[in-house]
Amino acid sequence: MDLSSYLVTNKMDETRVPSNRRLHSSNVEDIMAGKTLRTVDSILRTLNERLDSMKLRMDGEEGDLQRMRSEMELLLTEFSETVEGKGALSKKLTLYQGIHSYVHDLIDCLQVKVPVIVEHENRLLGLLQAHAEYLMKRRRQDRDDEYEEISIGLRGPTPHPQESIRGEEKEREEKDKRAAERKGRRTRRKKEREDSNEKNHKEGLSTDDEELELDIQRFRTQKDGILEGAIQVFEDVEEEFFEVEQLLGKFLLWKSEDFEAYRESFVPLCIPKVLSPIVRLHLLHWDPLQDDSDIFRTNWMRSLIRFGFVPSETRESLSSDPDLNLVPSVNEKIIIPWIERETKSV
Repeated sequence: MDLSSYLVTNKMDETRVPSNRRLHSSNVEDIMAGKTLRTVDSILRTLNERLDSMKLRMDGEEGDLQRMRSEMELLLTEFSETVEGKGALSKKLTLYQGIHSYVHDLIDCLQVKVPVIVEHENRLLGLLQAHAEYLMKRRRQDRDDEYEEISIGLRGPTPHPQESIRGEEKEREEKDKRAAERKGRRTRRKKEREDSNEKNHKEGLSTDDEELELDIQRFRTQKDGILEGAIQVFEDVEEEFFEVEQLLGKFLLWKSEDFEAYRESFVPLCIPKVLSPIVRLHLLHWDPLQDDSDIFRTNWMRSLIRFGFVPSETRESLSSDPDLNLVPSVNEKIIIPWIERETKSV
């Protein structure tokens, strides 16, 4: 059978031969054109290349499947941990909601009370300054009177015009009054020394800042009125907003429940600022120049010293405590500036 008859027969039987075994016209054309047919080796090589490509793709899909399985296991573990830690998370949520509410109310409270505290500070410092200026003025007058008496004794009285005699008489009366007061103060001091059997006293070295009982009582009444008003500043506020121990207890609860968040939120840096108005209010009742009381024995200072203390504390744990410098910071930023203001006033 020649090629033409084969083509006709192949065309007639095309529908009866499977598609993968048919001789396509393109192949016949290639044969007629003298092109070389694909050999078995080339076909095997192509099939192997396709097989290798499929293996690579399957390996990649296998790796993706393995990674997805690992991620699924990790997600299941996290889900289990989340379910198990639901109680702890709920507890933290309650804690932070309470802290947020407390801090918000505390800020509102201090915004109202700080101007009142500043007013009491200024009133007290003004009273102390006026009292100190009174003593300084009296001391200067006494010194001038004594200087004039000595000068007159050395050079004799100076004649003055007739029209100034009345003014001199009035001035003389004031000087005589001051001289009598000085003499009375010296007499009282001498009597006190005799009653106390003080024998090493040297005349002229004792203070002359004594006051009349009436002046002392007037000064105390004014000072007590200011301090009484200071006590009433927080009378309409719950104790947790102005008692140092209770206020620190709120932050101690946060510190004990979530130490890392407490430290990373810079709470130790904010505590002295929060305590500043309350400590300043307490300092109104402490006079470093007159009182013999130790400020470190006051209740509010003891609360600062004991803040965060635990019986099992070690040197290493103490060195890593972010509140280690709480007391030095309060001393530097609040107490020392108050002492400077008070000493400048008196």
